[in-house]
Amino acid sequence: MAKILCMGMALADVLVKGLSEEHMTDEIRLAEEIEMRPGGDAFNEAVILARLGNEVRLAAEIGDDGAADFVIGEARKQGVDVRGVIRNPEFSTRIMLLTIDERGERRQISKKLKSYLPGETFYAQINGADVVSLASLFRPPFDEKEAILKTAKRAKEQGAIVCADIKTNDGSKTLADFGEALSYIDYIFPNEAEARFHTGKETPREMGQVLLDLGFGHVVIKLGSRGCYACSKEEGFFMPSFLVKAVDSTGAGDNFAAGFMTALAEGKSFNQCCRFASAVAAVSVQSLGAISGVKSRAQVEEFIRSRTAERPVVGRVDK
Repeated sequence: MAKILCMGMALADVLVKGLSEEHMTDEIRLAEEIEMRPGGDAFNEAVILARLGNEVRLAAEIGDDGAADFVIGEARKQGVDVRGVIRNPEFSTRIMLLTIDERGERRQISKKLKSYLPGETFYAQINGADVVSLASLFRPPFDEKEAILKTAKRAKEQGAIVCADIKTNDGSKTLADFGEALSYIDYIFPNEAEARFHTGKETPREMGQVLLDLGFGHVVIKLGSRGCYACSKEEGFFMPSFLVKAVDSTGAGDNFAAGFMTALAEGKSFNQCCRFASAVAAVSVQSLGAISGVKSRAQVEEFIRSRTAERPVVGRVDK
C-alpha cells in the first residue's frame, strides 16, 4: 500500500445551495440547503486518497478552536492519519463560504490568507512517504519559496515523487519567483484558467511548454468537461473527460489529483494516471461537496467499466 502525504490547507466549508431571489427580503434570503463540511485542498485530497485504498497522512497547520476539532474529527473518521496536523493557538481555523448555482458552479467567500513558514514538525511528516503532495502553490505555506524548496527537496532526497496543485494569486509573486524549487516537483496539476494566468498563453500546448520550461517534470492541465492535456519533455496528449451531469464542481481538482496520485503510486503510465484521475473527478462532480461523491476504489473502477465503450481514442493536441 502506497504511503501518500498531503501537505497544505485544512478548513471548514459552509455550502449554500440554491439561493432564492423569489423569497428575498431586506433581512433574509432563503436557500435550498446550508451545510458545514470539512475541506481544504490537502484535506480533500487526503480523504479521497484514503477511500481509494492508500495509506494517507495529512500535514496542515490550523487553529486550536472548535472548527479545528471538527476538521480533525472528520479526517479521523475517514481513516486519515492526522498526526501531522498542527494546532496553533495563534491561528484561527479557516472557514470558507461556498455558494453553488443550478449549474453546479461555485463562488467562494473567504478572509484574506496570511503567509507563514512552518516549523520542523511540518517537514518531518515527509519521512517515509512514497508520494508527497503540495496542495497548493500560492496558498500558505506554499506561497513562500523557502517552504516549497524545503518540502520538495527533502521529499526528493528521500526518494518520494512530488506532486503539486496550484492556484491563481494577486500577481505579487510569479512562478519564476520560486526559482529552483519548481525543478523538484515531478507533476503539476493546474486547471485551464490557472495555467493561462501563470503562463500568459492561450492554448494547452503553449501553456504546458511554458510550465515545463519553468522546471516542472510533468504538466497536467485540467480542461473541465473537455478533459485534460498532459505533457512532459517526451510526450504530449489529450485525455477526454467522462461526460456526466455535474451537480457541484467543488473539489473536482482535488479529486483529480487524488486519482492521479493513486495510479502514480501503483506504477501506472502517464496516460493511465490521467485516465484514472478523470474517472475519479467525474464521479466526484455528480454529488454535492468535495468529498461526497467518491466512496471507494471499487466504485470508481465500476464507473470506468460502465463507461469504457463511450470513451473516444486518446489523441494529440496540436493547439
